[in-house]
Amino acid sequence: LPARLINVGYPGDEMVNLRDTRGEKGAYITLSYVWGRPGRIPKTTSSNIAERKGGILVSSLPKTFQDVITVTRKLNVPYVWIGSLCIIQDDEEDWAREAGQMSRIYQFSLLTVAATGAENTSRGCFLDRAPTSVEIGPVISLPYRTKGGVVSGRFMVFEQHTTFAEEYDHVVEKSPLLKRGWVFQERVLSRRMVHYTKGKNFFECRTHRFMNECQEGVSKDETQLGFWGPEIKAGKMFPKNHQNPFDSTLMGRWYMAIKIYSQLQLTKTSDKLAAVAGVAREFQIRDGSALHTPLYVSGLWSHDLLYGLSWYPSRPPKLCIAGNKAPSWSWAS
Repeated sequence: LPARLINVGYPGDEMVNLRDTRGEKGAYITLSYVWGRPGRIPKTTSSNIAERKGGILVSSLPKTFQDVITVTRKLNVPYVWIGSLCIIQDDEEDWAREAGQMSRIYQFSLLTVAATGAENTSRGCFLDRAPTSVEIGPVISLPYRTKGGVVSGRFMVFEQHTTFAEEYDHVVEKSPLLKRGWVFQERVLSRRMVHYTKGKNFFECRTHRFMNECQEGVSKDETQLGFWGPEIKAGKMFPKNHQNPFDSTLMGRWYMAIKIYSQLQLTKTSDKLAAVAGVAREFQIRDGSALHTPLYVSGLWSHDLLYGLSWYPSRPPKLCIAGNKAPSWSWAS
């Protein structure tokens, strides 16, 4: 388990609490969300951590946090990991240590709940469905009959004019959440992720095609789905244990990942390398031979340094980015 988790208790409980796990094993859920404006989100700090451990009133938390607590309780999972509450935000040492564990935190969680359609934590996961999220034809109402022939409600039938890929691109790929830099590794590293959107809910995992709540999925001939592409998800990002993770094909995936990641948004430019460190760590640990493990420095790999130094900006760069700690020869600068 991560160093700290939110103990959600049981349905109906008015309180949750922050808990030190002390190396215990167990199941937990992670939350992926947009923080929103600074100062609008509850944080754990050195001054209030004892209070957080004593108890947190659920109703005092923003809607997104309340909703993921509800999901966690419904799934009968004891814990949820929420970054702003489980990391001591004003403790640089704690933040650096937990940020370094981000790959393990998301990779080993049972499920990542993504508040994909919410631009801040006040919106929540359970959003009102936007009627224009899917283009449909005329709607026909038909009676629903049981096996005994008894009418037990009605269901709606319509022709859907929007393909799965178009709908997925509209409500997931172009969502507020997926513009966030930190979400890149949260999504890549998660074994399973459920996207709560303004349209349908979507499920993705490392071994299955993308699917919505109606069990519609990407067709076999749609090899490229959205901005991320099939090589970045579905278990293809990282090699099998017996493969060399630093051959040309896999390094190509690294550069593809960085090309995508570098277009995303970060509140703090100083987070640029930290927010992708978990993905880099996964590439590095896949090599079983310590003798051949290349050195990773500021976004570049020692064994591929000449190619790595050949980067160039797709747009005219700013002369100086305040707070950026990356060296000038790195793409992260």
